[in-house]
Amino acid sequence: MATEISGSLVLNRFSTDGGTTWKTIVCETDSQITGSSTVTETKTKTCGTKTAVDNDAMKVTGNGVAGADLTSDQASYQDMQILRDAKTRITFERKNSASGTVTEGETTYTLFEGYFDNVTETSATDDVTKFSWGVTSTGTITLTPES
Repeated sequence: MATEISGSLVLNRFSTDGGTTWKTIVCETDSQITGSSTVTETKTKTCGTKTAVDNDAMKVTGNGVAGADLTSDQASYQDMQILRDAKTRITFERKNSASGTVTEGETTYTLFEGYFDNVTETSATDDVTKFSWGVTSTGTITLTPES
């Protein structure tokens, strides 16, 4: 029988030095990953329909509550905004934590180089300060963790 994992076990983190040091996006409320492809069909008179497929960039987005007094391995809204403003290329990793018989990265794992393309803060009078973020991949996408 399949074992499900809680969404709270799926963590997102990034590195600005190629994976030597990492910052985990903390206080997340939700996140999602989207992989899509563009499929083009061309009908010909004598050769039937020809199909071309192109994989689009991977997109990861999320929302959270802005935190303060974070440790050096935790990312704030401000950290992400600074990287977006500076157009800094990052290494991004999304994976599930280990839980019971489920190993780290067993159910979800994605690693790529990319950029923060959206960082938004919302501060309503009767609520905590919240933020949303988005990362778009460039180049190769790795879908299985290294052994």
